[in-house]
Amino acid sequence: MASETSKMQVGLFVIVAGGIALGAAIWLGATSFLDDTETFATYFSESVQGLDPGSAVKYRGVPAGRVGSIRVAPDGELIEVLMDIDRELADFLRQDPSLRAKLELAGITGLRYVEIEPRSGELLVQAPILRFEPQYELIPSAKSSFQAVQQALGDVYDRAMELDLGGISDDVRTTLQAANELMTDPRID
Repeated sequence: MASETSKMQVGLFVIVAGGIALGAAIWLGATSFLDDTETFATYFSESVQGLDPGSAVKYRGVPAGRVGSIRVAPDGELIEVLMDIDRELADFLRQDPSLRAKLELAGITGLRYVEIEPRSGELLVQAPILRFEPQYELIPSAKSSFQAVQQALGDVYDRAMELDLGGISDDVRTTLQAANELMTDPRID
């Protein structure tokens, strides 16, 4: 039978362990409230597969914050990505209207992150048109490099499908037959 001292030690251990666990949970939960960040929104018209809450947000390769949440935008067509940006950088981002957010691949794993960088020319007008008022400050989006490559490959495929391969094949066959007749003509000797 257990003695009163060992029961007391077990009880004290359970209370101390519970207190430490509760303190750790409060500390971990409070760190997100103590973060000095501001929320910005961007909207993508492409798939955000591989982007998750907590994914990195970078400004020209420098860590700038984290993705807070991802959801379907109020219009039901676009994807809203809320980003928690470090407050020091947030003030800087507000001053540059040429900044665009785009999705980038993080290595070969298929995971993605949001890259914010200045754009110019045609790349400034790639952002989808919003038919609603955003709840947070907006950083317009631009096509990701992956989507641009996909679109270029689609264009090449469409052009290849427009080729009259049957007609080209018939023309080549006719040309080769004419060359063969020419080479076998006895007058060539």
